[in-house]
Amino acid sequence: MDTGTARIRLLLLDSHEVVRTALRHLLEARGYDIVGACGNLEQGLALAQRLKPDIVLMESQFPSGDAVRACRHIRAASPCTRVVFLTSLKDDTMRVDGIMAGADGYLHKGAKVEELARTITAVARGTPAIDADTIQILRDKSSAAGRAAAPGADTAEIAELTPQERKILPLIAEGLTNKQIGDALGLSHKTVKNHLSSVFQKLQVTRRAQLAAIVARRA
Repeated sequence: MDTGTARIRLLLLDSHEVVRTALRHLLEARGYDIVGACGNLEQGLALAQRLKPDIVLMESQFPSGDAVRACRHIRAASPCTRVVFLTSLKDDTMRVDGIMAGADGYLHKGAKVEELARTITAVARGTPAIDADTIQILRDKSSAAGRAAAPGADTAEIAELTPQERKILPLIAEGLTNKQIGDALGLSHKTVKNHLSSVFQKLQVTRRAQLAAIVARRA
């Protein structure tokens, strides 16, 4: 057993039994602890809330429900649980929506098992698995939001924010981690943390959900 992966607890959510069985076999052989597997999204949500695994490895196109919504519920019910989507399609909107909902990465179902294991281990250690294309899409989204929040259009609430803080604000509100924001904007983790502290202080809030409410009012 690989001691580097022995304590990583995984929940498998996929509508195809053959996929769940294959993933369980491949991952258990590499030392991962498969705490559960389910083919129904609602039942999977209940399992995630009860078992609180380190990672939920989840199909992105679940026929029995909205996987992005499920990701939000999982992260809300168990903030320490990370979500990695498995997909057979290249859907930019789905990928970005998933990341915005709190997912830590995407993997194609055709990925080699070595890549799958490497990604799971990295995500469990706090490193999101976001490919360059998705990072560019997030960067474009942030740039557009920053232009929309030009000084002349500022409300009193955000008038004191710097241009960089205005770019970061919508990404914070959408649920991205500091690491994901840094990757999207080309900033260090420390710089993002400093900007975040400044935004909280200037807007007199203490939680990211409060920032989301401010962004929603300006949408």
